Amino acid sequence: MKHRFLFCLAAAACGLALAACAETGAEASSVLPAASPQQAEPPAQQPAIRTAETATAETAGLADALLLDFTAGSEVEDVRVVQVPGGVDAAALCAALTEETGIAFDFTLEQQGDAWTVTWQAGSALWDGEMPQGGSPDYVFYDADLLRWFLLDTVWRTLNDSFGAQAVYYRAADGQPPALDDLWPLEHFDLAGPYRGSAWYYGESIAYKDEWEVLDQTGEQ
Repeated sequence: MKHRFLFCLAAAACGLALAACAETGAEASSVLPAASPQQAEPPAQQPAIRTAETATAETAGLADALLLDFTAGSEVEDVRVVQVPGGVDAAALCAALTEETGIAFDFTLEQQGDAWTVTWQAGSALWDGEMPQGGSPDYVFYDADLLRWFLLDTVWRTLNDSFGAQAVYYRAADGQPPALDDLWPLEHFDLAGPYRGSAWYYGESIAYKDEWEVLDQTGEQ
């Protein structure tokens, strides 16, 4: 009888333990994390803020500076950089140079890839014997050759450095290369090819002049 009583106590205890485990299991299952939902897509990337500065910088065909070239054949370049707020396009370049200097540049532009053709019009100071003296004192010339070199070099350098030109051709209004026979030393060079800058022409002219002086002295000319 004693053993039977002990067996009953053990069975009861086992039953209580099983019930407790079942209850604990139910509670545990109730607190298990739910299945992870599908990961949300990242928010769409916001567009970069576009400022006036970046808009100007990204605008094709705008130059932010004029390069006023006073080299006039010197071995040392003399270039004055004039910033243009907001930039200037090729169509407005002639007007911008004229407004800055008070000198009538008066040319038209045509672009073919990296090559530019500058056509000097009849009203340009390049042909005018009168020295323009009514503009800024920074751009007063008392020598016709210096003025013409300034016009030729300034347009050439600005197109090269500010617009990325690889070749600049000069033409008169009739479509022919400019005939500047009275502009030393251009009488020795053909402007049908790309313009090279006054320093190059002066250097070539000196070599040409030296060669002819030697021929004169030897009587071979």
